[in-house]
Amino acid sequence: MLAEQASALAGIGRAVYAALVEQAKNSDTGQRSRTYRDHLSVMRDEHGAIAQALELDALRACVPGQPEALVQVLGATQDWLRSGRSDCAYLHEVYRRAEVERKRDRARLGATLGARKRRAEWNTPRMPHPLAETLHYRWGKVRMLLNDLNER
Repeated sequence: MLAEQASALAGIGRAVYAALVEQAKNSDTGQRSRTYRDHLSVMRDEHGAIAQALELDALRACVPGQPEALVQVLGATQDWLRSGRSDCAYLHEVYRRAEVERKRDRARLGATLGARKRRAEWNTPRMPHPLAETLHYRWGKVRMLLNDLNER
């Protein structure tokens, strides 16, 4: 159950991130793309209830050493889901801080010229950005590993 909930929250987090980058790129360029914002709505509808059920303390106990910025992103995302709001713009700052901490100069959500350049390179016709999904790679193996950890 924990893995399914974490997978759902991670997928929604990826969708939020893409929607925020899309929104920033729209602001940079004057475009009006809604592809990733619309997909976020789909992800929220399909996986929001499961993602909200994730106990962050249980996740931290199962996967210790997670950066505090990531835990803050997860908590803020759950708060957004619980709020019922469709606009995720108020999540920008917590996502930006976490991304800059992790990626430094490669971050897309920053206010720097480098971030703007990275946004310009994001989701081009030649290199489209994939739509977010829940985590599912080798799901059977991950479930088995988590069950093994849970039995300890």
